[in-house]
Parts: sequence; C-alpha cells; structure tokens
Amino acid sequence: QNPHFIGQVQAFASSLAANSDIEWITGRSVTDACHTQDQPFSFFGVDLGVNRRLVLTHYTIRNRTSKTHVVRHWCFEGSEDGQVWVALDARVYRSSDK
Repeated sequence: QNPHFIGQVQAFASSLAANSDIEWITGRSVTDACHTQDQPFSFFGVDLGVNRRLVLTHYTIRNRTSKTHVVRHWCFEGSEDGQVWVALDARVYRSSDK
C-alpha cells in the first residue's frame, strides 16, 4: 500500500498543479498527472516521521512520457530536523549533454 495514504509517512510539496494528488509521489503506480505548479524552486518531499532514518543507496525520479514536462535540474536533500538541509545529490541539465 502507499505509505502516505496509510499514514506511515507524510508527503508534501511547494505547490501542486491541478489534478495532482500528493500521495502519488510515494506510490508505486505510474501517473502522468503529479507535478508542481510551474514555479522556480518547486519541490516534493517525504517526512519519514519521528525516530526513522533512511540509509539511501539509490533513488529514482520518474518523468512522464512527454518531451515538454521533463525534470532537468534537481537537488536531492535530506534533513534530520526539517530546518537544516544537506544536499545528497544534484543534477544540472546542460544542452551539451546528449
């Protein structure tokens, strides 16, 4: 089951576009509809809850099947307190990367 839907984690976002549902970012179903509004520095996040830690070895970012809505820049961050954030990985699109 989706861990956000059953209350094990709390998903959040800077904004949500029309017809998006925050629980979709923690689900296993592929959807073309979950995205933020088109604003700089938009983000999605997942709060694992008190006394939970994550040992990250891999992660996946899914894009919809579209040439106009593709994630090109991102910064993957982690925080223990929700105040101080540490960059774990970052990617910047360069047009020379093909």
